[in-house]
Amino acid sequence: MIADMVQEPSVMLDAVKAYLHSRPRWIRWRERLGGRRYAFAQFPDRPKPLVVVAYFRRDAVKALEMVRSVERDWAEAPLQCRKAYEEILENSPRLVIVQFRRTNICGCLGHRHVIVKEPPFAEPHDALGGDPAGELDIAFERVERWLALPLMDIALDTQFVAASPAIPQHPVARDQSHGSPPRARGFHPRAQLGLLP
Repeated sequence: MIADMVQEPSVMLDAVKAYLHSRPRWIRWRERLGGRRYAFAQFPDRPKPLVVVAYFRRDAVKALEMVRSVERDWAEAPLQCRKAYEEILENSPRLVIVQFRRTNICGCLGHRHVIVKEPPFAEPHDALGGDPAGELDIAFERVERWLALPLMDIALDTQFVAASPAIPQHPVARDQSHGSPPRARGFHPRAQLGLLP
């Protein structure tokens, strides 16, 4: 299957590596002593995006799993699954930075940064083609611990909500203990009926 894919030589990968090496030595040593590392991954069937996984030395094994998922697992995925992401990958920046962390401050599994925060890639550089990069933040420990709902539960909940317009989907309540502004509370139809503990 991998042999059927078009493999193009990567000028971008060489340019990114050369750029990282061309920075002042004291910056490179500061990153190295701080434990910051970069791994690179390319999709085997397309020239872009080049994925740069930014991680700390202690997380090297997990970061290399991420690289392997881009380079090998993607190629082994069924064609219809890859086609579902075709438009996203086609419109992605040429360079995508993945800040690979154990957890993140916001508590989510991962999100896209509007502004690139990884220092070497924060501004477009001529060495990188002058194009702005994109950046994702992935909290891999949270992803591993995440318990997804079975699809059947999601389908039942959706059917329940669609058939019950009297139950608000996102109730808003005021936190009386601190007088803080209203905040949205989670909604689960079974909890509203007392079906969940």
